[in-house]
Amino acid sequence: MDVLTLEAYMLAPSDEVARQQIRTTTGIEFANRHRDHLPNDFFRDLFRTASDAKPLQTVREESYAPFKGGFIAGAILHHAIGATTEGLKGNSVSYAVSELSRRFGHGYSRATIHNLWREFKTVSHYWAAYVSAGIFKNSGTPYFPCTVDSLAHFLATADAFRELGQSTRAWKSPETRILPCECVRLDCGFALPTLAGRPPIFFFSKSD
Repeated sequence: MDVLTLEAYMLAPSDEVARQQIRTTTGIEFANRHRDHLPNDFFRDLFRTASDAKPLQTVREESYAPFKGGFIAGAILHHAIGATTEGLKGNSVSYAVSELSRRFGHGYSRATIHNLWREFKTVSHYWAAYVSAGIFKNSGTPYFPCTVDSLAHFLATADAFRELGQSTRAWKSPETRILPCECVRLDCGFALPTLAGRPPIFFFSKSD
């Protein structure tokens, strides 16, 4: 599993055709940037699909809305885990939805954000890892979804959020924040590192 595959799943968790289009276009862009370090057979395989690739700018424009949707899902999972763990009031998904609707404003009604949560819930642990990376960053936004060098740590962080989401229950609810059957878990093909501690978790509070 590589960064480009991860990116495609995060942006299009339920659309295989869209994932393939994203993966092909970003793969061509990656090859152009690293052509001096890639073997010839890589380019032979790539050129078989290049004729059907969308322009990079088109993919970027089409990815803007799902990027925001995925980010929202990651923020909701953060809040649901963090506020529950801290024993705070307003620890429900609905509370996070209301706060995000208020902060995003026009075009992001509570119904819209609830729909985005349902759409991206299967990959919300990956988006939660991305949100967590942003908490560490002093300025700007973190590289999406992560750099090649930080892939192992990113996946370990996402796995930590998956485990937290599958073990944290809402008040008076028999179900955990995310269910095992709801999670996309990509096979990375290598052992994940052990995190030094729990990843930083963002949540809304009643005083925000």
